[in-house]
Amino acid sequence: MLITILINIIAFIGAFAFMEAFAWFVHKYVMHGIGWFLHKSHHEPRHGKFELNDLYAIIFAAPAIVLMGTLGAMAAIPF
Repeated sequence: MLITILINIIAFIGAFAFMEAFAWFVHKYVMHGIGWFLHKSHHEPRHGKFELNDLYAIIFAAPAIVLMGTLGAMAAIPF
């Protein structure tokens, strides 16, 4: 039981560290690089309720939703 708890804690910390590093990398090299045409709106005064930068939520969520649907169905794990 204790080993299971330790494995879960290590997995959580590892996943957290990986995602923080990944988020930093994507923000620096994708959003401020090739994706600047979308992210630029985040650095300018907003006109309206939404900005082009908001599309990143959809862009990043879509693969996650697809993977949860396909891998979840394959493993019979409901998300």
